[in-house]
Amino acid sequence: MHEKNKIPAHWEVKSISEVCEILDGLRRPVNSTERMKRINDKPEKELYPYYGATGQVGLIDDYILDGEYILLGEDGAPFLDPFKDKAYLVKGKMWINNHAHILKSKYSNKFLCYYLNNINYKEFISGTTRLKLNQSSMREIPVPLPPLSEQHLIVEKIEELFSEQEAGRLQLETVKEQLKTYRQAVLSCAFEGKLTNDNAIQKQLPEGWKWVKVRDIAVDIQYGHTETASKKTLGPKFLRITDIQDNRVNWDTVPYCKISKDDFVRKKLEDGDLVFARTGATVGKSYLIKGDIPESVFASYLIRIRFPEFISDKYVWYFFQSNIYWQQIFKGQVGTGQPNVNGKKLGELYLPLPPFSEQQKIVKAIESRFLECDKLIEIIKVGLQQNEVLKQSILKQAFEGKLVKTQTN
Repeated sequence: MHEKNKIPAHWEVKSISEVCEILDGLRRPVNSTERMKRINDKPEKELYPYYGATGQVGLIDDYILDGEYILLGEDGAPFLDPFKDKAYLVKGKMWINNHAHILKSKYSNKFLCYYLNNINYKEFISGTTRLKLNQSSMREIPVPLPPLSEQHLIVEKIEELFSEQEAGRLQLETVKEQLKTYRQAVLSCAFEGKLTNDNAIQKQLPEGWKWVKVRDIAVDIQYGHTETASKKTLGPKFLRITDIQDNRVNWDTVPYCKISKDDFVRKKLEDGDLVFARTGATVGKSYLIKGDIPESVFASYLIRIRFPEFISDKYVWYFFQSNIYWQQIFKGQVGTGQPNVNGKKLGELYLPLPPFSEQQKIVKAIESRFLECDKLIEIIKVGLQQNEVLKQSILKQAFEGKLVKTQTN
């Protein structure tokens, strides 16, 4: 419950049921199939937003409310995540399903909405896998209530500070995107021979370099093992596309598979192997197998390429992250769908190949620059986390009466 001694003496504490109308009786769920039938071939100007627990989830051809309301999740909302909204303000003509409570404040909708995104819902929700805020519990939520004029001042101050906070977040996100661009610029320079060469921009490869096809330098291009993954220790680890996240594999969570001895010998993953996703959302992306590798094989939706000792595995892997690689992958493709990646296509790709000693220098130069990028990205991550904490701090101060100074404070 809200502690009275944490708010100014002239504030009141009332329950949700006292400070707003609860209009849950107007909610009407309509499944997605029915909504699609209703909006098919109708112009957008004749459609209205259809809202759920955390926001708009579609459109519909009619409305049940017209005005300004607060929608507070009943189930499916992130009640235990302090950095995500549980309530949101909606205006205009709309339709609401049964996953959101409909509230209309008797005072300030904005004030109440900000408050509902600040409180701890732990004592009001029920359930384990899908948390629920039923109406009887919601009615008991205490609301600190200053005079209406002060509510308006608090809302104005919150929005002023939120505007500054959002500007800071956008600046950090901009720098984050600029670092991605910089990384690609580093790779472009690397594979045009500029990263370790002080010469001016060259349209052709430097002396001693040559364009080669992947199939001409690869020892092996191979599809993975077809089998069903299992949590039981039936054989070696079974690396799948989904096990590779942000260029990392948590081998402890990778499942196992059955495989014959001969197939295991042929499909066993070793240090320096490059695996490519041939399907799914990560199609075309590669991962370099390095470090402490358990006995493992790779699944059929991955392609493994091996290179001889005079080819630096890291050099080739960095090439497969560059725009030069992706331009070849998407070449000749129509539309914006996923590219088709298979062993033959990978084998036909061209890459610029310098002597081995220069490959090693290029890798060292890339990693030196990427290390600086990674340090900056970590600083940005901390900044973004602090930015979210600041948002919650603003709301906490607001509803303790510390954000706006009044004559009665």
